[in-house]
Amino acid sequence: MSTHRPENILLRGGEAADARQIAELINIASRGIELHDWQAELTLAMVADGQNGIDVGAAKVLASGGYNHYSRVRVADCAGRVAAMCINHILMKKTDAELASLAPMRRVYADLKQHAPGSFYIDSLACFPAYRGRGLGKLLIEDAFEEAQTVACDRISLLAFEQNAGAIRLYQHMGFEILYRLPAVESEEIPYGGDVVLMSRDVP
Repeated sequence: MSTHRPENILLRGGEAADARQIAELINIASRGIELHDWQAELTLAMVADGQNGIDVGAAKVLASGGYNHYSRVRVADCAGRVAAMCINHILMKKTDAELASLAPMRRVYADLKQHAPGSFYIDSLACFPAYRGRGLGKLLIEDAFEEAQTVACDRISLLAFEQNAGAIRLYQHMGFEILYRLPAVESEEIPYGGDVVLMSRDVP
């Protein structure tokens, strides 16, 4: 299944210097949901200082212990520039109280993840438009397979919008199958309707 890697592509861990590009890619992966939330956190002082929602996201990437901390990120580096990324981790089941505290769209994601506790989860897989069509998503997924092996996970999972046909084709080509689905919450920030699906496969 290994993909030929172009000579100028390096897969590496995220670094503090990547924070803004990581935040931009997290927002691309979320289809704008993250930026909507980050903008809500802007203070008048921050706006006066010229900061925007991506600056808030970058600060979260740098925050020690944060979910999106750069140390949890895998980056596809193209000639010294961040081209694509994903965040990999082992899924933990949430408590009822944690689920109840979530906003509606995030609750959909969380409810689906509840079906795959202990699996190695690929989150926020995204690529900048200028680098699409180079197989970077496939490279990062194959990299996640190897990382899952090192932490002794035997299943790997991810979420996708079923209407995102290109992503679904890629995941199915790489052996992922749809296990569960829930309808997406309608929102102006989300370009897809239909269902969000949990896809999974054995770690090769």
